[in-house]
Amino acid sequence: MSDVKCIVAGEDCSSSNCSDHCAAQEIKDLGDGLADGITFSIEAAKDLTQVPKLFRKMALKTILKGAKKEGLETISREFADKYKP
Repeated sequence: MSDVKCIVAGEDCSSSNCSDHCAAQEIKDLGDGLADGITFSIEAAKDLTQVPKLFRKMALKTILKGAKKEGLETISREFADKYKP
């Protein structure tokens, strides 16, 4: 077991629940930093953990492009599903 604590879940990062949540938070932070004024919900970010890491930034940019077109401030899971590769 790891001594590292997940900042999001406060759990041991070796647990799968924590690992998934930490990955989702990392994706959310990356997406939130790509566009001013638009944020990803943690649920949308959780779905993107299934996208290979190599393609995540491209997927985030595609979703953000759609969000800008529609004037969204928060990207929900349902919205991200429409644009997710």
